[in-house]
Amino acid sequence: MGAGEPRDHAPVPAAGRKFGHGPLRKTVHAFSAGGLVLSGSPTEQQILLVGRNQPHRGTQVWSLPKGTPLPGESPQQTALREVREETGIEVAITGYAGVITYSFVEQGVRYRKRVAYYTMIGIGGDISLHDHEYDHVSWFALPEALSVMRYPNEADLVRRIGTAGAEAAGHSD
Repeated sequence: MGAGEPRDHAPVPAAGRKFGHGPLRKTVHAFSAGGLVLSGSPTEQQILLVGRNQPHRGTQVWSLPKGTPLPGESPQQTALREVREETGIEVAITGYAGVITYSFVEQGVRYRKRVAYYTMIGIGGDISLHDHEYDHVSWFALPEALSVMRYPNEADLVRRIGTAGAEAAGHSD
């Protein structure tokens, strides 16, 4: 899979092949929403990432915060809630960043997932208040974030948003 995955799952096998725990039983279409929390000037932006330790590899996996909607929640409400829970930061949506899609297999089920991302700014809170789902929450300068992010599809989205901000700043001088 060329587009990377926002979780550590094995790639989807070719149709008809068995994988892992037996044949694929079904395909589930899933949706999540999250945020690109940005701060700083367009030419010196920082972004908030969430990280998990991978002790067996001696590394950390850094990614964008996101999560699954609660019943009746809009994508925007989901993104605001999930970012607040996972990072400890209260945020406001400033725009729409785009959608990424990916597939993974878990326990014989193929998942096709769409994740809508929104650009956001912090308006309060503290990263020390993040929930237990992640081991770390940290601000990164955009170039550093792009070098530590695990999933290429998320990094591509961040790169597009960062480039757009820098270009807008260049036109305003």
